[in-house]
Amino acid sequence: MLRMLALWVLLSVVAGFLARARGRSLITWLLIALLVSPLIAAVLLLSIRNLVVEDTPQPQPSRKSRFFRNVLNIMMAVAVLGIFYGLFNRGPMPVIKLF
Repeated sequence: MLRMLALWVLLSVVAGFLARARGRSLITWLLIALLVSPLIAAVLLLSIRNLVVEDTPQPQPSRKSRFFRNVLNIMMAVAVLGIFYGLFNRGPMPVIKLF
C-alpha cells in the first residue's frame, strides 16, 4: 500500500513538471493529478494547447547558476533513490565509500 502511494505521488509530481514545461501551473496540475489520477492529468495536459511559445528566445543562465542547478538535481536524485531503496528493501541505503 505504501509503495502504491509513493508511486502515485511520484507520478503526480512528474505530471506537475510536465504542466510547467507546457506553460501551466505546476501546483494546480499537481493537485489535479493527486486527486484524480496522474495518468488522466498527463493525458489532459497533452491534449490541451501548449502555452509555451517556441520561437521566443530564452535568456541563457550563467555558468555558475547552471552548475548549482546541476548539483541540486543530483542531490535530489540521490535523495529520491535513497527513499525508494528504503521503501522497497525495508532498510537504510548502504554507505558507499568513495575515498
